[in-house]
Amino acid sequence: MSRWERQRRVPGGFWLGWLAVVLDVPAAVLTEAAAGTRRAGPPATTGPGRGSAATARPTGRPGAGPRPGRTTRGGGARAVGNR
Repeated sequence: MSRWERQRRVPGGFWLGWLAVVLDVPAAVLTEAAAGTRRAGPPATTGPGRGSAATARPTGRPGAGPRPGRTTRGGGARAVGNR
C-alpha cells in the first residue's frame, strides 16, 4: 500500500475491486483513475526517498558504501552506542 501512496506502483484490477468496496466508491472511478496514472507514465524520481543505493554518489570515505550482505532499504531502528 505504501508504494501506491508514494506513487511507485498502481494497484491492479484485483486490488482496485477491493479498494472500491472498502472506500465505497464505484469501481469504474478507481479503474479510470488507475488508467490515467498509467497513461501519465512513471513519477519523477527526484526528491527525498526517491534515490537508490545504486545511484548514490560515494562519499570518498573508505567503507562508506553499503556493507555486503546488508540491504540499504528498510525502516528499522539502528543501535546507537552509549551516549
